[in-house]
Order: sequence, then C-alpha cells, then structure tokens
Amino acid sequence: MKLIELSIIERQILYNQFLILEKIYDDPGYGHNATILEKGFTIQYQGIFNVHSNEIPYHICQETIDILEMYRIIDNAIAQLDDSDKESMGLDKLKFQGFDANYDDHYLYAEFMIKDQGLWDEYKDFPLNSHGFSSINKYRTMLEVLKRLKESHPHAPISFDLDKKGLEEMINAI
Repeated sequence: MKLIELSIIERQILYNQFLILEKIYDDPGYGHNATILEKGFTIQYQGIFNVHSNEIPYHICQETIDILEMYRIIDNAIAQLDDSDKESMGLDKLKFQGFDANYDDHYLYAEFMIKDQGLWDEYKDFPLNSHGFSSINKYRTMLEVLKRLKESHPHAPISFDLDKKGLEEMINAI
C-alpha cells in the first residue's frame, strides 16, 4: 500500500466523522481511528481506511467489459455448433478462466459487476480467480481476433454473431 498523506482539513473532517460514528454506534474503534487522525500517525492511516488503495483505471474496466462480452459471444456461438464440432474443435482452449485476484485489477471489477451488480449472470457461480496472470494475455489475443472479425463484417448488426470459422480463428490464435 502506498503512503497516505492527508491535509489538515482532510484529517479534521475525517476525525469529526469518526467521532460521530463512535457516538452513533457506541463503538470505541471509531474513537481509536479519530485519535490516529487527530495525532497524525501516518503509518496507521492504512489501517483505518477500508477502501482499495488504488483506483482501477477506465481502460481496465472497459477491457473487463469487453472480455465478458466476448465470452458471451463465444458461448452463444458454441451453443450453435453441433455435437461433433463441439467435440472435435478443441473448445476447451477458449474456456473462460477468470482473472488473477492477486495481481490483476480486472478481477476486482469483474467480481463487482458479476456478484454485486448481477451482470453476466452466467458467471455468478463461476470461480473468478484464475490464480495466474497468463489469462489476461490470452483474452487480449482473443479480443484482437474478435475485433478483426467484427471489422470484416461492417454491415453486421450491433450484436455480432461469431460462427464456427471465427471460433477456429480464435483457437488458432491462442
């Protein structure tokens, strides 16, 4: 966690809020936090803030949405295949593996959208932690293939349908 520095005004505002919370909830922990702020014990600031220390950049959020949308397109395409194609194509290479919870902010955003917002319901019971950072590189390669396929169909409707050939191109790229 990076070092947190607060201005005197920020400390005063937060100090007052912790005192109010202590009175409302009759919880001395809030008073403890108020004292940390009052005295300016910077090394202990990180213990009183229970928010993620870094913001997740817009491009990571957008890329997470793009990846989840891509998988919805892939799942719809796979559902249209006959059983013999499903068995012979090596579709397991396309399987969604989640994101690395330890090193990848995509995980935090995906978890929020799926578990808290109820979006991409098909993954609500899915283990979202891939326990490895290689999945994001695979997804980026797949997104490039999908983008190229979409661009080759400029008159396609807003919702793009992937076909067997497109799935094969994606499998060959990864």
